[in-house]
Amino acid sequence: MTGIVDFNGCFQFDDWQVFPDHNSLQNNQNTIAIEPKMLAVLVFLAKHQGEIVGRDRLMDNVWKDRLVSDEILTRIVSLPRSALKDSSRNPRYIKTIPKKGYLFLPKVSEIATASELVTTGLKGTPTAPQQFKSKITALAVLSTCS
Repeated sequence: MTGIVDFNGCFQFDDWQVFPDHNSLQNNQNTIAIEPKMLAVLVFLAKHQGEIVGRDRLMDNVWKDRLVSDEILTRIVSLPRSALKDSSRNPRYIKTIPKKGYLFLPKVSEIATASELVTTGLKGTPTAPQQFKSKITALAVLSTCS
């Protein structure tokens, strides 16, 4: 899949869930707090999953009218890689395309909102059993994803 992935809030890829309103990532073992700019880079790349995002485009969209050096961008992109235990040499999530930009590799999907879960119930949501494996805290965080 290429192009813009339409989600307005929480999303998931592989075994990771991303909660932008809480500046956090969560998988089955960890909840990780991350810096807002680092999260903004991850969200922008995820929204453009399967598409090479140029460095200038990434800087324009994440930093708006602020001037940012290539070194800062490289460092900020390395931080989500580190949090996700990803490698630039053998990437699973964020691949650097030399002289072009970055490519977000995994498939991205939106996480059901709390109101959708209440309406359909956990069993009515196809991915709910994998997402919430007895994690009550995930439901509390989900309430902000609508």
